[in-house]
Amino acid sequence: CHYGRGSITSKKRRRMSCGSGTGQGDCHDGPSAARPLRDGKNMCAKCKTRNTTAIWREQRGLCGECYCEMVNRRINQGVFQQNQSAVPRGKHVVLAFSGGPSSRALLMHLIQYLGRAKAENPVKNKFSVVHIDEAELTKSTAEEKQRFRDSVEAFLRASGFSYEILEAPSAEAIALECARTSSSREDVIRLWRHSQLMEYTRSRGF
Repeated sequence: CHYGRGSITSKKRRRMSCGSGTGQGDCHDGPSAARPLRDGKNMCAKCKTRNTTAIWREQRGLCGECYCEMVNRRINQGVFQQNQSAVPRGKHVVLAFSGGPSSRALLMHLIQYLGRAKAENPVKNKFSVVHIDEAELTKSTAEEKQRFRDSVEAFLRASGFSYEILEAPSAEAIALECARTSSSREDVIRLWRHSQLMEYTRSRGF
């Protein structure tokens, strides 16, 4: 999981609904699934039994269940399996978690992947999650900020991973650093974020 880089774009999520809100990763057809079939044009290209709820490449229509199965397979192959060789077995892995939809989806996929691998080829690595609370750097209301914090902590608590929440610097500190370095606000926040994550891993000997 990482900040600001989602694996599933809004176009790929179009007209489908996944059960990410439940934390279970189960998928179901969206509202468009209720439309009647017209000469098979709305039928899923894979299972050919359910209506299309997502449009994939080359206008290939898939139902919600087949779409989620395809996304799960691609993430498992492209993110987890290919990157296993880059992480030595037994090493502690720190996962940066922004709290947004992309990082939540990837963390859920990791939980599912580890669950499946446990029976066949158990992953020996240990995992912990780090979230940097940047709510104070946004223009959200105090109520929205607290709601987001509560949502993040509830999600991480339910994940089963050990986790830690770090505080971001104040908006004033960010502004001073921007003036000192003549850097953009986004660059200052990104560099600070990376330094905090590196300091976290070093201080714990990971």
